[in-house]
Amino acid sequence: MKKRIYWFLIILMSITMSYSLYHLILKIIDEKLEKAKLETVLVFYNDIKNKIKEDLIEDNIIDLYKKEYNNDDIVGILKVGNIIDTILVQTTNNDFYLNHLETKEYSILGSVFIDYRTKLNESKQINIYGHNSKIYNIPFRNLQKYLDKEVFNQNKHITLITNDTTNIYEIFSVNIVKDDKEHMMVNFKEKLEWQYHFNKLKKEGSIYETNTPITSDDEILVLQTCLFNNQLGKLLIVNARKVD
Repeated sequence: MKKRIYWFLIILMSITMSYSLYHLILKIIDEKLEKAKLETVLVFYNDIKNKIKEDLIEDNIIDLYKKEYNNDDIVGILKVGNIIDTILVQTTNNDFYLNHLETKEYSILGSVFIDYRTKLNESKQINIYGHNSKIYNIPFRNLQKYLDKEVFNQNKHITLITNDTTNIYEIFSVNIVKDDKEHMMVNFKEKLEWQYHFNKLKKEGSIYETNTPITSDDEILVLQTCLFNNQLGKLLIVNARKVD
């Protein structure tokens, strides 16, 4: 009887180990596939950047990216200090690019995308979202570097490029929040309500103090990603004011 139990336990352990190994192999394969997809996207982006450096481009840059990626949802380029340089996409909802790359290929990595409720060069507030990751080197992973004050001090400006304009923004607050209800608001009934909202983020919620004034005439950029480790379940919000 004891011998049967012994062999039963051995078989059970073997099955469990085989099952775990199988899923580990699948996970490794999935990670390699996602990294390969990401590498393809970066090759496209860097190819055009190199052509720009060599003065081989005469057309509008954004239009060239649209052709390269075969995607008319590409609307701009976002440069955050010296830590992020990425394409921006926008469609008619905030769901599609949560799990699709700039090539429109399905991927858990998603893209950096603009809130569908806002319009570049028109809206007073533009919200931009992107995933964070402990595994993949995706653009908004670098936003968490702003938790380091030295990085914040050296990277206070954000550049937003479209076919029509190049706008510069100065970061006025870096916030850690539990949910996205408040900063996700993009429409306010009155200017004073809007100004109060962002001054509150600056004065009460920011992990750094800044001297950047916020007025009801300002145009604001809001960047959002998630946080891991001891901040698991929270969001990192970077707010910036247009200065040019």
